[in-house]
Amino acid sequence: MATVLMVVTLGRLRAGDRPAALRQVAVCEDLLRRELGSEEPIYGIAHCSAERLEFAFAGIKEMPGLPALVFIVDTKKEKIAVAEANRLGIPIVGVVDTNCDPDVIDYPVPGNDDALRAIRLFASKIADAVTAGRGMRESRIAEEDAARAEEAAAADSAARLTRAVRPQRREPTPAGA
Repeated sequence: MATVLMVVTLGRLRAGDRPAALRQVAVCEDLLRRELGSEEPIYGIAHCSAERLEFAFAGIKEMPGLPALVFIVDTKKEKIAVAEANRLGIPIVGVVDTNCDPDVIDYPVPGNDDALRAIRLFASKIADAVTAGRGMRESRIAEEDAARAEEAAAADSAARLTRAVRPQRREPTPAGA
């Protein structure tokens, strides 16, 4: 919810309506503070600018819909992302260290979320899995298209064969002719 409001706020800032955008940032901060149980400022009204919001939300505003899955490396540091994904019902795959709560993660992966090499390993394995999954999906779609084309061709040839084999009806001749 707060992410959607911040994307709307970015649109208002781009349109030149700074007072309305600042009110929107205040609403977003209140929502997130209540959700996270925190008193510290999250976005900071004083630092609200179109460039900052563009940097933070540029990828989100172009998305056609919600993602099917979210991968988060440091679930403790990214508690806002975890809370947003849980509220929207988006499954989370998260690297969970000893200092993290695995109960809020749908698919916890035990590992060190502080070491750069471990993060690179997790990220590369997830990227490889996504690439492989996309390849499998594309091949399945191609197979289904080929099967549909084959069925259509078989139905067309059967229709032609039926027309070619069926004898033509002759008009009955009158009895006295």
